[in-house]
This record gives sequence, C-alpha cells and structure tokens, in this order.
Amino acid sequence: DCAALTSIEIPASVETIEATAFKGCSSLESVTFKEGSLLKTIGGGYYSSYYYGAFANLKKLMTVDMSACTYITSIGECAFYGDSKLRLFKIGTEIPASCGSSAFYGINKYSVLKVPSGCADSYKAANEWKRFSSITGLDE
Repeated sequence: DCAALTSIEIPASVETIEATAFKGCSSLESVTFKEGSLLKTIGGGYYSSYYYGAFANLKKLMTVDMSACTYITSIGECAFYGDSKLRLFKIGTEIPASCGSSAFYGINKYSVLKVPSGCADSYKAANEWKRFSSITGLDE
C-alpha cells in the first residue's frame, strides 16, 4: 500500500517475491531486477474474487525488466493480473517459467515480451505467455 513508490530495483539476492508483496502500490510504474538475480518464484493466488498476485492490479505498472532473472521457474496465479498499462516485460530464462492461471490476465493488449534470443517460439507455445501481443528476442 505504498502510494509514493514509482519504481523499484529488486536486489540480486531475492529468491522469492511473495503474494501481495506490492499490493496497493498505486504509483508503481517500473520494476527492475539487479544483474545476477537469484529470483526463482513470484507468488500469487485467487480466492473468491480477490486477486492477490505479487504485482496484481497495479494500474500504473508499465515496465518489468527481469532480463537478469535466469533462474525463475514459477510465476503464481494472478501474479500480474489486471496490470492494464503493462507495455514491456523482459525475462532472462530460456525455458518459460510455469505460470498459474490468469498470471498475465488483463495486461495491455499491446504488451511486448522480450526473451532470450532463439527462445521466442517456446514462449509463444507456453500457457499464459501467449497473452503478450508480441514476443521477440531481447536483442531485437
């Protein structure tokens, strides 16, 4: 519920972002993970019309740069649910992380996903990652 937070850089040592970690951060526009990130999991969930993804319902979130995240294996249910302004999402894992249902539901219909070179087809075939309108290599 931090209304003043507009951007954040997550330290490389963080391995898990728990559900609701950034809930209510009404001004958050960008999230970046530091080089050498050890992130493995982003939490989330849903219960009786309550979405509690780690980054859910952030109406100003436009950019998520996880290009330094090469260990992530799981993105929870509704993790980025309702982030209607999300335009750019970068991720560094060659194998798409498994995503819970509605992990990216309601993102901007023009959202771009940037993935490691040569991995775009894997992401295009993976559940939930298909919600991005464009999936290309990080170097493109």
